[in-house]
Amino acid sequence: IWSSNWSEDSTPDTETATNIDDDLAMWYDKRAREIEERSALASHALTLVTIAKVGGAVENLDNIMFHLLTLDTLIYDINVEGVSL
Repeated sequence: IWSSNWSEDSTPDTETATNIDDDLAMWYDKRAREIEERSALASHALTLVTIAKVGGAVENLDNIMFHLLTLDTLIYDINVEGVSL
């Protein structure tokens, strides 16, 4: 009467920790871009990526980190207006 599918592994065989790490990096990249685009607050997007990267939880954020640091410098240090990712 009772049927349990608990013993059946429904995860794909190809899913690995590397894929999960890549998915996390893609999510942080996308979310940081959305924050910057919607709020025009590069510092907030940079904070999100910094927390993820410095905490050591997420790898592969070097590219977005570089772009956000550059944007942050342009906006807040050099006072260039009208720039975004």
